[in-house]
Amino acid sequence: MDTHGVAISSRLSFIPPILLILSLALPGPQGRVDPITGQIRVLFMGDSEMQAGKITPILVLDPMLDLDTVPVEGLTQTFRGIEDAARGLRTYFPRVERQVYEGYDVLIIADAREPFFSHKLQNWFKNSVIEHGLGFLMGG
Repeated sequence: MDTHGVAISSRLSFIPPILLILSLALPGPQGRVDPITGQIRVLFMGDSEMQAGKITPILVLDPMLDLDTVPVEGLTQTFRGIEDAARGLRTYFPRVERQVYEGYDVLIIADAREPFFSHKLQNWFKNSVIEHGLGFLMGG
């Protein structure tokens, strides 16, 4: 990169921090919470092991969160294949789409592989976020 490119890059480097500050300072929609308890209802799917170094124990201790876990990654280690994991997922996951967007405020997927979520469930995630305003976080 020439010196002109470096100069433009350094002039633009201040934009992300300014955007972050503006997003925090400007009024916006309130996040979703349980209208009765005021807690954030979280559906956590993925590596939900309660071990040191994992995120789940930290989330469980937060008094502002009401956490439901779906151990999808644990299922991949326990079961032999996608069919067995899907059977286990059906045990823990809400039965109908409405239970997702009415029962939760945030969906978190952590260390879970895409093949373990059917197209139907993926559409439920998308609809819950886009049409009903759920928060969504994916990591791992």
